[in-house]
Amino acid sequence: AAAFREEPRLYNAPATRLLECLSELADFGSVLLVGHNPGISEACSALASNGGLVVLQTAGWRSYGLRGSFSPSPG
Repeated sequence: AAAFREEPRLYNAPATRLLECLSELADFGSVLLVGHNPGISEACSALASNGGLVVLQTAGWRSYGLRGSFSPSPG
């Protein structure tokens, strides 16, 4: 069964906090992260493999396949 965990640290969080929280979930097979701009778009930009700028619109989404560890700092 899938686990659900609400994380208060994520509410209106900057990209650095979003990425830090993601790095704590390295043992999970899948993670759904819901957030607000500008933090969520900045976090997606940091995760983008091409280094491009990601601007998520309302109800926008991105999917990333992460292998191994990653740096929890954007840019």
